[in-house]
Amino acid sequence: MKNNYLNTIIFSFTLILFQNLTGQFKYQTQLPEYLEETSGLCHSPEGLWTINDGGNGNFIFLYPESHYQKWLTTGSFDYNAIRTYRLPIPNVDWEAISTDSTFLYIGDFGNNRGNRKDLCIYKIRLTELIQLSMPNNVNRPSKYPSTSNKNNTAVFDFLHLDLIEKIEFSYHDQNKFKERKLHNFDCESMLIQNHQIILLSKNWKNLQSTAYAIPNKKGKHRTVALGKMNPGFLITDATWGKNGIYVCGYGPSGFQHVAKIDPLKWDIVDRKPLLLQPAQFEGIYFDAKIQRLVLTTEQRKTQSATLFLADWVTQ
Repeated sequence: MKNNYLNTIIFSFTLILFQNLTGQFKYQTQLPEYLEETSGLCHSPEGLWTINDGGNGNFIFLYPESHYQKWLTTGSFDYNAIRTYRLPIPNVDWEAISTDSTFLYIGDFGNNRGNRKDLCIYKIRLTELIQLSMPNNVNRPSKYPSTSNKNNTAVFDFLHLDLIEKIEFSYHDQNKFKERKLHNFDCESMLIQNHQIILLSKNWKNLQSTAYAIPNKKGKHRTVALGKMNPGFLITDATWGKNGIYVCGYGPSGFQHVAKIDPLKWDIVDRKPLLLQPAQFEGIYFDAKIQRLVLTTEQRKTQSATLFLADWVTQ
């Protein structure tokens, strides 16, 4: 009883701090075990999409639109509604997923060691992905819970490699590819803008970020720098939002942050901490209809992989 009372005091105190700094999360939904390393988030008319990062298989996950809308209004989440698509492309280190509502983009450009020369983005037409995928009752993603009702998600194969465009790129300002811990050529976020793809680097060396652009078309490209910014943390995902770009990420201390960026000046307009530690926010999406942020954090020792609806936005 004493421990419960103490926990209540700590929780209440934390909630007060949380509200003062960032507002509070309206909904928190634990994700199934097979999404413990959720690494990106985006939304299309089909619903809410996410992926796992490298080492988790070549699967993408869809929470259908009708169920997503129900979650937004009630907080009720139907685990069995999740649709899983297996793609005929390798997951070297998928770190971002984005969409322009016509195509789905998967960023295979995680580069923790700074030595990759095979950075790329896969581009898939959404209608083809949905219409041409075939049910698969055998090859499910790994780590499905075996004793839970969360393992009934439908699995589909999209085997049409010829319908997946590969956009390859390299950083125009990188000339060293020796494996190292501290470097400025990692990336976990991308934005689609007209005929270009914008990449926001995750700079291990200086905690800053460079905005790069590459053409939104198949082929091999060199980046062009758009600007630099100093978020003060490692950017792990980005989304177009209200009058700017929202990004999430984490700093050396372990604290999580959300920041708003002015894409005309590449300045940090606003930055707010997220009092959820230890955690690692890896996915962010701005829902324009309700003017709220949807986020995911991957699993940590004391934090399950979780889907959040943030009942606030930065001004």
